[in-house]
Amino acid sequence: MSLKYIVFHWFIHFFLAFFLILLFNLNLFYSFLVFLSTLLIDLDHLTIVLKKGLKEITKFTKPKKYFLHNFLFLIIFTFLSFSSVYFFLKVIFFSFILHLLWDLFEDVLIFKMGIKHWLIKRNN
Repeated sequence: MSLKYIVFHWFIHFFLAFFLILLFNLNLFYSFLVFLSTLLIDLDHLTIVLKKGLKEITKFTKPKKYFLHNFLFLIIFTFLSFSSVYFFLKVIFFSFILHLLWDLFEDVLIFKMGIKHWLIKRNN
């Protein structure tokens, strides 16, 4: 993955955050939470960066499995967003959902990786 695409990828994430802020007319505090949550959901990328270095993130030899980037967490965050009684939690979880949906869209339609790495494997 080129540096240009990484910049584009993050531009989309911040655009989605900005869209969420405008959609719900969020104040400064909630806007900060949205941008922070956009960054926090990618903390699971640190395991690969710490193990193999920053260059590994840019390689597309095979799809990488990230702990939070799968259908289970997408479902959990959706449930939490719609069931939470606290608005700030709804905002955070909805931000997670938008982030994951873009990553899923990107993996399937742009990089043509399929969805296997988004599934949870059971150890039998």
